[in-house]
Amino acid sequence: MVHASCNLEVLNLGYNDGNSSKGKLLKPIVPQVQASKTPKKLILAGNELKTEHCKEFMEALKSNTSLVSLDVSSNSLDNAMADLLVEVLQTNKTLRRIKHAHSLHENSINQILAGKILSPLFRIPFL
Repeated sequence: MVHASCNLEVLNLGYNDGNSSKGKLLKPIVPQVQASKTPKKLILAGNELKTEHCKEFMEALKSNTSLVSLDVSSNSLDNAMADLLVEVLQTNKTLRRIKHAHSLHENSINQILAGKILSPLFRIPFL
């Protein structure tokens, strides 16, 4: 757990093979994300996460004011995840970088993000 007094810059939970149920990876960090007690960079790459695993986490991200970079690369994300990302980006003003390379539908996610985000909000490099 990340505590309020922690000055952690990066939390790397990438390629967490020890987690038998992939949805359980995000559950413990949701309260910290919601309370903006997260590092500046969070890496969740390569955990076989699916969109249904990320819904509660994405909801928490909407009010987060500490996270600047999120890496969800190499997961099983789909177009529904792009819609969730758009919702997050419309309310979260601190998140500046989202990396989702090697996602299940990487190209269509890019198209959804580019098509739904107004140009003043399109300040984030999607990689």
